[in-house]
Amino acid sequence: MRGSYNILGNIDTKPINDLLENYDDWDNKYTRDRIKAYEVHTDTMVIPLQWSFESLGNPELIAPKTEFYDKYYIPEFFDQLYDIIEPGEPVRILLALLKPGGLIPFHSDAPGITANARIHIPIITNKGNLMIIEDTAFHMPSDGAAYITDNTKY
Repeated sequence: MRGSYNILGNIDTKPINDLLENYDDWDNKYTRDRIKAYEVHTDTMVIPLQWSFESLGNPELIAPKTEFYDKYYIPEFFDQLYDIIEPGEPVRILLALLKPGGLIPFHSDAPGITANARIHIPIITNKGNLMIIEDTAFHMPSDGAAYITDNTKY
């Protein structure tokens, strides 16, 4: 891993981008519950495909599918993702949106890279959006790159 992140490969993001342009399910109970549980997420909204609080920090527990799974699970997109993360499979799948002008404050997730490796695939972004981990600040362009990050450090 290059510092606290690495590029795993590239994915065609057009199918998921096209879907997100046609639907708006960001205001949901999962977004509200996450904001209540984690102050650092007050500026984020989510559409969870597989999610549960019980699966947090427990990579052996695959989160259950949510009511959004069938609507947002696009094989053309996710098959590419699974190809670059083999062996293994996601424990949780969230589509996340950072509100315009929003930020996620400095924080670290619970210790343990196994439970905290996060894959970020920017679908839509802007040049002013930076990920900062330890002493590394970097922009993740929406060019299809899939980044794995170590969120145990800040």
